[in-house]
Amino acid sequence: MEKGFNDFQRYIKKDFSILVLTGDEYSIEEALELLKREFKDWQFENYFVGEEERIIKSVTSFGLFDKKKIIFIYYPENFTPAYRKELFTSIKKSENKDRKIVFITNKEGIFGDFKSFKFYGIYESEIENWIKDYVERRNCKITDDAISMLRLLFGNDRKEISSFLQPFLNSGKTIESEDLFRFNVSRESAVFEAIDYFFKKDAKRAIETFIISESENKFYALLSREINNIIDLKLKKNVDKFQKSFIIKKYEKRSENWEMEELKMVLKRLIELESKIKLGYKPFEMTIINILNLIKGGRYDR
Repeated sequence: MEKGFNDFQRYIKKDFSILVLTGDEYSIEEALELLKREFKDWQFENYFVGEEERIIKSVTSFGLFDKKKIIFIYYPENFTPAYRKELFTSIKKSENKDRKIVFITNKEGIFGDFKSFKFYGIYESEIENWIKDYVERRNCKITDDAISMLRLLFGNDRKEISSFLQPFLNSGKTIESEDLFRFNVSRESAVFEAIDYFFKKDAKRAIETFIISESENKFYALLSREINNIIDLKLKKNVDKFQKSFIIKKYEKRSENWEMEELKMVLKRLIELESKIKLGYKPFEMTIINILNLIKGGRYDR
């Protein structure tokens, strides 16, 4: 396991065939930009969960006149173990100097002897200085306590931090930690309301409340967890977590309007979108609204 951009830059100038990248999201994006600049004349292909057949075809087929290409495969830990084994075997059997494979993952231990890099590109002082500069360039100031709260809420995620700060900018005021706390509480309550409307198949109110929440990641995480819990309850799996009767009643009520296949389809769509969202492939807000629109008319639209 290699760490850091200097080692990575040196390595990609060599004749590599397979790479595994992991680490914080911002740093991964930086690493991908470096890679694309280094191979700017190559063709790039992006693949996610749900595109298994296309991945195998792209990995194993290469025509005489095909353009050199780099294949980016996102979050292969979400593939089935059997498919991952088939994929890794196919890659090893069909190595080609004009084709490179790059895995982007949160689970580095499944790749055997493939060359891997883990990035820690952002340090505390860097992100804190960035927050202060970002706010001051928009005619505001921010206290150290408020910066600490932003770090606690969002870590190094600049996109989430900047999105969260939007209501406070250009006011000429000093942003205090108490301001951020009150705003965060109101957003989180809206997320829970949006989840409730989703399970009632009230798409209009779910979408409206979700937009008010401005909390895409929280909505995604909660919705995925709740659907997984309902599916487990229906299949009587992992029943230890349903010891309390009120928990069982909660999930029974939430599942009243949903067939098992509908829930599985939504969960599959969420997993597919997560991979694309982490790349910035599509704005998170629009993907969630797209999912909520699937339930308009009180019926899941397959």
